[in-house]
Amino acid sequence: MGAKTGTFPEELADIAELQAGDVVLIRRGNSIIVIDYAQLGGGYTPPVREDVTFYSNEIPNNGNDTGSVSISTRYQLVQITTDVPARVRLYTDTIKRDADINRPIGTDPVGNHGLIFEFVSSPSLLTADLSPLVDGFCDISNIPYTITNLSGSNDTIDVTLNHIKLGV
Repeated sequence: MGAKTGTFPEELADIAELQAGDVVLIRRGNSIIVIDYAQLGGGYTPPVREDVTFYSNEIPNNGNDTGSVSISTRYQLVQITTDVPARVRLYTDTIKRDADINRPIGTDPVGNHGLIFEFVSSPSLLTADLSPLVDGFCDISNIPYTITNLSGSNDTIDVTLNHIKLGV
């Protein structure tokens, strides 16, 4: 334990090596700022970017399937992919998801709706890069979703969310 010295990123490339009891020295102009690493929350966990894929049951055309996908309590969506045309909605909780299930495409939700993200794919747009990134949260790491089949026939739908984990 003690002070870590060096330049970033050349000599201090792995900030994850810091431990409780270490101090971080930040030089800004003629000033040096000293931060006790424990004051930063104890430990540093670098953000993790990953894909999670979930699958619907067989859904009739224009029908819905609901469920939840394990991501993180806090996350940023980077990209979404569906294997066939579909509408995908993510929510903060199941009660708000279930209350919103019949809202038509193109109609904005009202009130405290809990909708975090909505994506409508088409045959020519099955993957979308999200910019700005979509910030999401949920009290638990299982994010409630609704998938609506827009493929034109009965289908199972694969959805892949590329995201950055910001919480547990």
